Amino acid sequence: MAKDIVIIGLLGPVLDGGKGAERWERWRPTVALCQHENLLVKRMELLAQPKFENLTRIITDDIETVSPETEARVTPIDFKDPWDFEEVYSVLHAFARNYQFKPEREDYLIHITTGSHVAQICLFLLYLIKRDEIDIYEISIERITRQYLEYLQAFKELNI
Repeated sequence: MAKDIVIIGLLGPVLDGGKGAERWERWRPTVALCQHENLLVKRMELLAQPKFENLTRIITDDIETVSPETEARVTPIDFKDPWDFEEVYSVLHAFARNYQFKPEREDYLIHITTGSHVAQICLFLLYLIKRDEIDIYEISIERITRQYLEYLQAFKELNI
């Protein structure tokens, strides 16, 4: 039996933005992930800053419109500076530490198209640490790079 697909990602106020009917004319990566026929997303775990509450509501409503079978679950995260590695890592670490991963029932994809590059790197790194239950001091840079490239290749093959 296939596992449910869960996508964890950051709301991107730049790429995900858009208001009114014209928003459907532009590519919004978070919504676009739920529009692929070959990728049935059971749940979208959307990490969003409270200051983007209106955009968050638009994105979750649009996900429901394009993919009624996808549950959009919002988790508030807050950092003052999305380029401050220590602050971003701390906030995302708290999320990863508390998130109830269920690898026996769910496959996880990390949406790293949106958010600052710092946030993207931190989210991917924390996902690997949590998924593989490894100590951050035991991480091999070669291993992370290989897994990151494999991850990008998988998205390329899915045409995402």
